[in-house]
Amino acid sequence: RAMPGPVAVSLSRQAVALTLANRPAEAEQAVAAATRSIHDGSAGIEGRQAIDVAFNLALAGATDSPVLDMLASLAEDELRTHRWRRRGWSKPRSTYTLVQLAERAAAAGLIAPLGLYDILGELLAESGVSAA
Repeated sequence: RAMPGPVAVSLSRQAVALTLANRPAEAEQAVAAATRSIHDGSAGIEGRQAIDVAFNLALAGATDSPVLDMLASLAEDELRTHRWRRRGWSKPRSTYTLVQLAERAAAAGLIAPLGLYDILGELLAESGVSAA
């Protein structure tokens, strides 16, 4: 499965900026362009970028659940494949980042049950964070 390119990141940020500037028509165009780039599957995004894009699109008013679900799936695949060790981050930073990913995914409207939350829970447990 191809992953959306960095263009989705900049377009999603632009959509948020246009939304905050009260320019809804232009924000919708930026959301549509970001969505197209995700569906096109051009060059890959890494790490937390899939969830950052989902978060930004949700802030900009995106309601395309399949795109948000696709982004969640991309983030889940990344976490499952690399077990968040690829960059050699220290445990505290990894733990903090994993919690941020969960928060952003929830804020983007991604609702459990979702494999993304399962892998985030597994990784947090591996780092010594308990759910209690």
